[in-house]
Amino acid sequence: PPPAPAPAPAPAPAPAPAPAPAPAPAPAPAPAPAPAAQTTIAPAAAPAPTAETMQQTSAQPTAAAPVQVAVSTAGGKPYEGHVKCEGSTCKVDSFLIKGFRTFGQCQVCHGIDGGGSTIAPSLLLKLQQLDHNTFVDRVTNGYKGQIGVMPPWKDNPNIMNNVENLYAYLKARSDNVIPAGNLERF
Repeated sequence: PPPAPAPAPAPAPAPAPAPAPAPAPAPAPAPAPAPAAQTTIAPAAAPAPTAETMQQTSAQPTAAAPVQVAVSTAGGKPYEGHVKCEGSTCKVDSFLIKGFRTFGQCQVCHGIDGGGSTIAPSLLLKLQQLDHNTFVDRVTNGYKGQIGVMPPWKDNPNIMNNVENLYAYLKARSDNVIPAGNLERF
């Protein structure tokens, strides 16, 4: 008998298909533009306090986070939209009223009008120098200054839940937009 033919070689396995390229990640959404600042504020006619005038009045009686409230610190004033002035009379909204009420704790050391005392400096002058972040840090963590030591308020929700209101209120006082004392609400 004739020899049996050799079996045909097995075909080579087909190459595995290349994996499909991963889809490109979706582009991140563009950040929303910042809202335009409101400009309904007319500053009071009185000039801003100076170091000299504050020293003269410092003997007279004269500010704190985590409920976050959006406060404009870039290009605008934190009290914009919260104060309405007609002539020399200014009224404030509930946001600044909360800041004023929160200041009640601060006035024990900083004076009834924020102008300082023998144990704490004028917040009216300090708010002309401190930026928002430094203010919040000092209220939260305390501060040892030339006059005294400010305690940290981080464990006091009455202060920390209203720190943005407090900052806006004190900034409006420092900028001479609103007077010391009781505020009228609009």
